[in-house]
Amino acid sequence: MKPVTRVLLVSLVASLLIGLTVVSDQPVWASAGTQVPDPGALLGVNPSAPGKKVIGTLSIFYTVVSESSSTCADFGGVEVDMRVAMRAKRADAAELRSEGEVIRGQCYFNLTAQRNAILSLIGSQLLPKLFPNGFTSFAAKDVDNLVQDENGQGTTDADPFFMMTDFTLGVVPK
Repeated sequence: MKPVTRVLLVSLVASLLIGLTVVSDQPVWASAGTQVPDPGALLGVNPSAPGKKVIGTLSIFYTVVSESSSTCADFGGVEVDMRVAMRAKRADAAELRSEGEVIRGQCYFNLTAQRNAILSLIGSQLLPKLFPNGFTSFAAKDVDNLVQDENGQGTTDADPFFMMTDFTLGVVPK
């Protein structure tokens, strides 16, 4: 198969899989057979976000704290700790910077709270390392190349739910 044909075929299959996920009766959060949120939904992608391009990788290990947390009752009851690690670089620079944090007590099915926690970590810890003179705003332009552990039960630190994905941000410097 020619390389161009292979790329088109892979793109077509990926588009069909995404389309099936979107039109299925499964929530966007957890498509059939996966324990991992849709990474685009997790970061709130805006393909036309302005600013300098920042590319990086986001990894999250989810460990279940409680499967029936009263704190998360409105979100299916599952409370998790998120171990977030990311690395990124400005597209116009070679230097990679990294940041990580344990974000405790998140409701696994509360996308908004997880998005806010991750975006807060990006804005308060990661981007100041890449933009020492500051920035006025940022947004996710793209999220792709999702890698996940579909076997993790999430019940111990040794067996977490796991996801890793690439991201592209648009960052408006000061």
